[in-house]
Amino acid sequence: VDISTPPDAYHLLNFNTSVDVSSSLHLGVSVNNVFNTSYRNYLNSLRYFADELGRNIILQLKLNY
Repeated sequence: VDISTPPDAYHLLNFNTSVDVSSSLHLGVSVNNVFNTSYRNYLNSLRYFADELGRNIILQLKLNY
């Protein structure tokens, strides 16, 4: 295992949007790592063994009652 060489550079793109449908309903969508970039974080001690997590999609529904 080569521990002296840093991992390659990377660029991540995230997307986040939300809308109030009514006074009591809120919808939201978040996408982290939109292009599913394979990368290794320099500060992660497990970078020698595995890439970081890929695309993550979060759907949010908030209902105020």
